[in-house]
Parts: sequence; C-alpha cells; structure tokens
Amino acid sequence: MKNTMRPKGQSAQLTLLTPQYDEIVLTDDVRKAYGSYFTPGYVASALYERTFPDLGERDCVLDPTAGLGHLLGAVPKQVGAIGVEIQPELAARARQATGRPVVTGDIRTYDIERACDELCDGRRVTACFANPPFSIGIIEAILERAYHLLPQGGRFASILPVHFFHIASRTVRHNRQWSIACELLPRDVFPRLAQSICWAVFERDTKRVLGGFALYEDIAAARALADRYRRTLRDVAVEPWRVVVLDALRDLGGQAHLSDVYRVVESKRSNAGRFYREKVRQQLQRYAVRIGKGEYRLPDQPNAAYAA
Repeated sequence: MKNTMRPKGQSAQLTLLTPQYDEIVLTDDVRKAYGSYFTPGYVASALYERTFPDLGERDCVLDPTAGLGHLLGAVPKQVGAIGVEIQPELAARARQATGRPVVTGDIRTYDIERACDELCDGRRVTACFANPPFSIGIIEAILERAYHLLPQGGRFASILPVHFFHIASRTVRHNRQWSIACELLPRDVFPRLAQSICWAVFERDTKRVLGGFALYEDIAAARALADRYRRTLRDVAVEPWRVVVLDALRDLGGQAHLSDVYRVVESKRSNAGRFYREKVRQQLQRYAVRIGKGEYRLPDQPNAAYAA
C-alpha cells in the first residue's frame, strides 16, 4: 500500500483519516521514516472496482505491503482479504482501520500460506492488490513470491513506477510467467510525486499476452543477438531478419540444424525469450530449404534483394 518515492523540496504534510476517523498526519519526516507514500482511499476503491469486480466469497486478496490499509479497505466484506506490513505501527493501524488481519513481516519471506489457513478460513490467495516500494529489486521479489502464491488465473495488480517497464528485456522476462497489461495513472495521485506511475495487472495464465507494450518483444529479440547480427538488423533496410538468418546459415557452411542457428546468432550475454527464437524459426521456414526435421540449407537462388 505504499511506495518509496519521496517528494522534493520543502517539508509538507498530508492529513489522512481512517474509517474510524483516527487522524494520521504524514509529514515529509514521517514519509522518510517509513519510506512511503500511501494510496488515497478513493484511489484504492476505484482501482479495485476497475480490476477485481469478479471476485467473490471464495477468493482472498493479499496486500503484500499493507501500509495504512487503504487497499484492504477497498475489498468488499464478502471477499476474503489479508495484509502483510513490515512496520509494526502501520500493521496495527491497518488492522484497526479495516478489521482485516494484517500480519507483521516481510512478504518476501513470511509464511503467508499458513497465515491464510489460520486467519482467512483456509482460503487460498487468488489476487494481490498492491502499491509496493518503488524499488526494482523489491518489486521483482514480490512478483516472484506472488507467482508462486497465486493459482492459474490469479492476478497481481499494482501501482508501479513506469520505469519498471523501461527495459524491454525485463518486461519480456516477466512476460514468460505472466500476461501483463499496463495503463498510465496521473502522477498527482500522490502530492508532488516526481515520477510517472502506472497501474499494472499481471495475470498468471498460459496466454502470456502483453497489453499496452509496443515493440518490447522486437527490441528484446534484437538485443538477444550477437553483435554482428545485431548490426545487420540495424543497418539492413530490406527484410533484416531474413538477412540475419541466411547469413547465419552461410556462417554454418550453408546447412545447419535449427539449434545450431540459435547458437550462432545468439549473444553469449543473452537471456533470450521465446520471441527471438520464433523470429529465427519463421525466417528459416519462409526463406531456407528444409531438408529434414529441424534441418535447413540455403536456397539455390538467393532472393535478388538479399543478393544486392
């Protein structure tokens, strides 16, 4: 329910009210102490309604960084909910504000399955509703934990800094486990926030779709290639992927197995995803001659554009 982005400039304060009208004054010093911004209650409610209208009595929503409990407070009473909060004082306030179980601990290591058995009538976590610290390492650790907690079809929905998605290879790597959809949020959700933020929904399914991300797979695929072939992609104007693949076959003596083509074109530093290999396979099937299972050779008459 909180993040680590801190406002710049002079000290400011924000007064929040819990559902019990317990006044909490958040000065810059308090934010600095907690490393936190807290999700406004109306924002939490709107995001829940936008993302989880289908959840019911059999579901349980986890807030992995519960803060003051505003995300938990947005979960309808008939839906199970539990929070984890590393700061004992905040965990106590979240429990008081929402009436929901909020355990004190670190979501990266806490035994949340046992807590659900004891505090949520044995319901398994089926959704995560989050505003974690804006640290790439912490976000990735929480995502990994959520992946192993959630069932097939489960969703992790979170306010995140846009820069989490700036690198194509990171986004494509997460896309190997999740379908991901992303929408921009107004920056003034949090007063004087300097960074752009978004609402990201990760769904644990087999489709592995990217929604709202243009060219991420293409860039990740290009970055997966060895330097020589990457330069070819950059410099060739006509069908550069075809040129890369036929060049690789030529480098392998004019004939090779698909796995050898992968090996030659791939960077030693690569953590390549499926999209890169799909590109290579498609080009071989289209422009090379298949001579056996997974075996290809150069065409007898190269395309005129390639020969040029």
